Amino acid sequence: MKKKPSQNKSKANLKKVVAKSSKDKSKHSITRKNKRKKLSPWLFFLLLIPIALAFFLINSHINKNAPDVPNEITAIQNSDALPTELSVSEAHALYTDGAFILDVREADEWHQGHIPGATLIPLENLIYAYQSLPVSEPIIVVCRSGNRSALARDFLIKVGFPQVANMAGGMNSWIAAGYDLTTGD
Repeated sequence: MKKKPSQNKSKANLKKVVAKSSKDKSKHSITRKNKRKKLSPWLFFLLLIPIALAFFLINSHINKNAPDVPNEITAIQNSDALPTELSVSEAHALYTDGAFILDVREADEWHQGHIPGATLIPLENLIYAYQSLPVSEPIIVVCRSGNRSALARDFLIKVGFPQVANMAGGMNSWIAAGYDLTTGD
């Protein structure tokens, strides 16, 4: 049986269409791959935007809650200003003269024993509560050994308190010297 020429043409046309279709598919898949490569930096950028925005919002929230502290010490110390660090005996002498005692330890440390009449503001809360402290009185800052109180002293000086001193040795030295001590609230 002999095939008609029209059948041969239609089979040939069909082969051409199939061949062209598979070429188009391979071209199409190549352009998809190229598009993916071209889009990947944009995709990375789009993913980076929400992360950067979240970081910015968290950072601004933290900074909004912190006081505006100048970078330099702005308090001008006058001639009768306190030295930045006092011995326990010097601190006791000022305490008996009515100096303000600021204890920056934690509440459980405070309850175990503190200087009578002292005010407790834990170091981590000081940036929120420093406005309640007396600016015109000498302030002696106390902690267990003198490290946290030195940080508190530096902070208070930076925010404008002119007469702030750290008690060297902290409550450990106060207790060793046998000075007044009270427990509880």
